Order: sequence, then C-alpha cells, then structure tokens
Amino acid sequence: MPNDLDQYLRAEISKQFKGSVTVVLDKADADGILTGIDDERKGTGAQITGRYLGLHDNATGTISMLDKAEKSILWTDEAGDRSLFLGAMKRDGQRKVADRLVSKLKKAMGR
Repeated sequence: MPNDLDQYLRAEISKQFKGSVTVVLDKADADGILTGIDDERKGTGAQITGRYLGLHDNATGTISMLDKAEKSILWTDEAGDRSLFLGAMKRDGQRKVADRLVSKLKKAMGR
C-alpha cells in the first residue's frame, strides 16, 4: 500500500492481538486476506486545517478482510486520523489510521 499503511497495520495487529493472530506474507499460508487502500494529504494547508485544527482527516484508509479464495468480503471498514482534541499532540497519519482500523477489526472479531 502507498504511504506504508500495510507496515503500520502489521505492527498494530501484532501489538493489539498479542500473538493470537499471526500475519503471514504468503497467501497460501493465510486463512484470510487483508487488502486495502490509503490516502494522505500533504502540504502546509492540509496540516493546519487537518492536524492542528482537526477540521478534516489528513490520512485515511480502508481495509477489507477477504476469505482465502478472495471471493467473499468477511469484513470491511474505514478510518481517518482526525483528532478534535489535542490533535497536534497525538500521533497522526497512517499510524493512527492503522491503530483505529485494527481496533475496529478486533472489536468485529469479538476480542
């Protein structure tokens, strides 16, 4: 994925699932396939209105969990990095998007 969202997702899955879910890179070894897209706004204007004022997301991501055959969508969701409170002091960008997406996945899995 562009903007390294996939790497942040791997780190968050390891962190939040604490070994109960294993990330593999070979589809043949997987029970489900995680796919997604992400976007990140760049520039001074985006930083001021997005990060500091919390008016919009600077980074967004959408992921889907597919079955092994990649024929059925088991779960899908999206997230952004907007923070209305203390936006400049919290982590932002793709890390926050990955954190929110994995939290939603964990909740959907009942963990």
